[in-house]
Amino acid sequence: MRDVKNTRAQITLKITNDKKPDIKNFITLNVENVKSKTKARPSKSSVARTDIYTELTVAIEEYPADNLSIRKVGTITKQIEAALVDDANKIIEIAQKSNGDIFGIGRTLHAYHPSYWNNVNWAKEYGNSQIVPHMKVNIRTRGIY
Repeated sequence: MRDVKNTRAQITLKITNDKKPDIKNFITLNVENVKSKTKARPSKSSVARTDIYTELTVAIEEYPADNLSIRKVGTITKQIEAALVDDANKIIEIAQKSNGDIFGIGRTLHAYHPSYWNNVNWAKEYGNSQIVPHMKVNIRTRGIY
């Protein structure tokens, strides 16, 4: 099974805390398409700011809470986006604490903002940089609910 990539990406998220039993607080999504764009730039306060824009097209695989009507899709989309932003912020915090530039922000700043890059110690600055995730979710289909 080496060198074999899975063709399917699935995400299970906890989107609420108010339903009993706890399993009804989760949703399972099949990710069908992902688009991502990163904008890194120095700010006036000399701390780099990076915005990471991610757009996902998903199909709802399972939503056990109750019937998923068209009226609820907007609310659920917002809950999914909030859960994804929360998870992204946790990942960013871990990456900054371990000083791991997993998004290649330093490369982008070096390429597009050389005057900033020449005056900064990126190894020290990365942990203080501001990284802001933005998520947009498009629900294409609703599966089992």
